[in-house]
Amino acid sequence: MTTFSSLLLACAGALCLPGAQAAILTFDDLAGSGSMREYGGLSWTGWQHADAQEAPYSPASGNTRLFNISNDNAFAAVTAFQFQGAHFAGYATVSFHMFLNGSLVAVSDSLTTNGSAAFLASGYGGMVDRVSVMADLPQYFVMDNVMINSAAPVAVAEPAGLLLMAGGLGALALLRRRPARKN
Repeated sequence: MTTFSSLLLACAGALCLPGAQAAILTFDDLAGSGSMREYGGLSWTGWQHADAQEAPYSPASGNTRLFNISNDNAFAAVTAFQFQGAHFAGYATVSFHMFLNGSLVAVSDSLTTNGSAAFLASGYGGMVDRVSVMADLPQYFVMDNVMINSAAPVAVAEPAGLLLMAGGLGALALLRRRPARKN
């Protein structure tokens, strides 16, 4: 590959910034039990955390997991995010209802829980701002290891910077085309 081609690819790569940051919320830094309000950049409605072992409510990792205290079990954010799924254990059959700007955009498959934590994938690759956890037996399941991709601010190149880079690439192209002088 020529130096010019390498430089062009490097410049193109510099303009392609990552758009999301992956996160797994394990809740393992929460000790004891208590109400969930704000955690991991999300607002939690109807959830509590506990770190006491109680079968069949096994956490997926560590000791702490979430349990619900109402029939409105949701987590939400002001900024839209991509939701991959979470681990569940207990006696209930659970699923996700995913929302964006107040509209239902997707519903996941269902998972029948038991004493071993199992992963339920969202099955949806788009952005959401609220996820409701639906269950046939509310308050008979726990949730752990919530997996999200948070929307990260993406740097936008300023027009002057783009013009300067284009001018530099143009100058390199002219130098490359000019035949070398013989002394």
